[in-house]
Amino acid sequence: MKRAKDDLTGAALVRLMQLSFAEQGISPGDGELRPRLNTPHASLSEKTALAEAVLARHGPSALLKVGQSVSRLAFDPLGAALLAARSGPDLIGRWRRLERYVHTRHPVIVHSVSETEALLDHRGEPDDPPGPAVDYLLSGLFAGLLAAAGCSELRLTIGPDREPTVVIEAGAVMEGIPPVAAQTGLWRFNWRPSAKPPAPHAVLYAPPDQRLSKPTRDIIALVESDLLVIWSLALLARQLGHSPRTLQRRLTDDGLSLQGLRRLSQIRQASLMLLGGTASLTSIGFACGFSDSAHFARTFKKTTGMSPTEFRMSARA
Repeated sequence: MKRAKDDLTGAALVRLMQLSFAEQGISPGDGELRPRLNTPHASLSEKTALAEAVLARHGPSALLKVGQSVSRLAFDPLGAALLAARSGPDLIGRWRRLERYVHTRHPVIVHSVSETEALLDHRGEPDDPPGPAVDYLLSGLFAGLLAAAGCSELRLTIGPDREPTVVIEAGAVMEGIPPVAAQTGLWRFNWRPSAKPPAPHAVLYAPPDQRLSKPTRDIIALVESDLLVIWSLALLARQLGHSPRTLQRRLTDDGLSLQGLRRLSQIRQASLMLLGGTASLTSIGFACGFSDSAHFARTFKKTTGMSPTEFRMSARA
């Protein structure tokens, strides 16, 4: 049964949550969500439950710190487009254009934005608020994206102007934040613009998830080294000095498949080429190992939720 659009969330965000929680050394609890690599969406209800479990067990700071791992979004084409932003206004403009592809309920409303501050609203409908857990999660994500765009000395307050709660000061997440502070959904960011905007290529590559087994990480590195090769387990085994059965077992244990890994590597490289130049879609498709432009377009849309042309235009508009 096909899910309704507003029952979906970006799978890349869920993967980022899992990576951050592992790096923080915290356990979100039972029933951890594992989104599929080759789909752009995950379950909104499961993502919300995961965020709420972390809020209950570890407090708001754990969710706000997810934004500190934001460079890991580079494995996702839409994440790469956001990480390519060169300023605060550029980042917020990109989010407004791309949000519908990665965040299908409770949109973030931009009240004002300048070179040094932004006022955003995440309240949603009166009978359908996003809740404190998701509010902390997304505001922390925005803080991380703004920092990646060259915004230094970042400050974030949540709540009305007459009684705001400081949750990030000088780029550092505060401890002891009251769990109810995010219920208003009003975010005010202040920052100092970077004197030298970050180079786009500096954040577009993320290392493989260190929670994966070493053989799986080696497979990812080898597949990404040459996308024109149709990698098989037998060929990988010869290159890596393992048996095909061992590699298959490692991939299975990590919840992955060789086909899914190759497809993700192709889409990731294609997204970088779409962002970084004016090459035709046909040439990009062939360079990334697709048999023809139609195959490239179908696979890209299935993986990211948007066509290559939409991706290029949204990221550059």
